[in-house]
Amino acid sequence: MKQIRDRLQKFDTDMAENYFGIFGRHYIVTAALLTYCSALKFYLQDRLLPRGWMDILIMGDTRCGKSALVEGVVRHIRMGEFFKCENSSFAGLVGGLQQIGSRARWDIIWGKIPLNHGKLLVADEMSSLSVGDISDMSAVRSSSG
Repeated sequence: MKQIRDRLQKFDTDMAENYFGIFGRHYIVTAALLTYCSALKFYLQDRLLPRGWMDILIMGDTRCGKSALVEGVVRHIRMGEFFKCENSSFAGLVGGLQQIGSRARWDIIWGKIPLNHGKLLVADEMSSLSVGDISDMSAVRSSSG
């Protein structure tokens, strides 16, 4: 196990420092890569566990490279979407109904979370969302749908 951990740390340090130019934050790259590699569902003792994926929350001081590293991993792997929550609402993340034009018909407008079902969605600057919006998203995030 020590060899695997040492090799992963060397890879992540190399990626953070040489590819992204950020020093001393290799653990953020490790967290992002482990999230990418987590199973969507898996069997445990012949029982399907439909929710195997990881959710991570990276907190830290402003301007220490959190967003740049994770956005860099998303760009480097070329899978998933990096999304800034600064001007978003619950409807922007989950979706809602919208009446377009003067028609009497309502259309479903899907948000970022359902549009990225089964994919990685990095929601940056979650602190700009209200506590109520984050709480309301709990059921959506934990759903295996």
